[in-house]
Amino acid sequence: MKAVGYIRVSSDEQVKNYSLDAQKQSIEQHCKEQGIRLTKVFREEGESAKSANRPQLMEMINLCTSKNSDIDLVIVKNFDRFARNAADHTGVKAKLLQHGVKLHSIDQPVDDTPAGRLVEIVFAGLAQFDNETRGERSATGMIKGLEAGRWMWAAPLGYIRNLPKTSPSLFVVEEEAEHIRYAFEQVAKGKSKADILIELQRRGLRTRKGNTLTKQSLNNILKNPRYAGIIDNMGIEIEGDFEPIVSRDLYEIVNRKIVTTECSSSSIEP
Repeated sequence: MKAVGYIRVSSDEQVKNYSLDAQKQSIEQHCKEQGIRLTKVFREEGESAKSANRPQLMEMINLCTSKNSDIDLVIVKNFDRFARNAADHTGVKAKLLQHGVKLHSIDQPVDDTPAGRLVEIVFAGLAQFDNETRGERSATGMIKGLEAGRWMWAAPLGYIRNLPKTSPSLFVVEEEAEHIRYAFEQVAKGKSKADILIELQRRGLRTRKGNTLTKQSLNNILKNPRYAGIIDNMGIEIEGDFEPIVSRDLYEIVNRKIVTTECSSSSIEP
């Protein structure tokens, strides 16, 4: 009997903590004990099981359903590694069965009987329930953090993140902040964004990803309320717990100018 293994973790942290290796060892040991020939282990790093569109899962399905496939089993450590959505679990399993390939869980073995299939559906449903409740708790935690004025995502250019759940949530990086402050001040004085962009490029200011500043990235900076110390996310608008780079008055002056310019441009007939 031939088999392939499928292992998955949903975050880079789990990848670093060797959860993937533990799953792989468990599958290898199980195959050795059962006399199953393990031909390949598909390793999904940092991919959520909310969707069936995972690169390694799709590759595994393609292998198992190919015309010349001789695979008999897909082995996982437990069903929540395979899918955390009951519909995806059922759909992918059915597709495999159409090609004579069975799904087997080491930690949750079930018989190919009506009772066994019911138990498997329960396992898949519990995985989905756990995933959805985790999502609710995460959203609740984010809302509470936002209400406390904490910014919990990637730091905008000009800031650096503090430790999670710690105030202030952002610290100013002054060598970047001075260029951002310059951009706001020059727009307020009436200087063109094209000229400001040239000057910022000359100064060597780059995006967070290290790319050359563009017209769009400059526009994004000027429209970002975080620079005025304002958090506006998930339906919540509140003063952040971090130091603003520009005053709220300056931010509003600049954005009124941007809106006026954009409205004037859109009203021009081609």
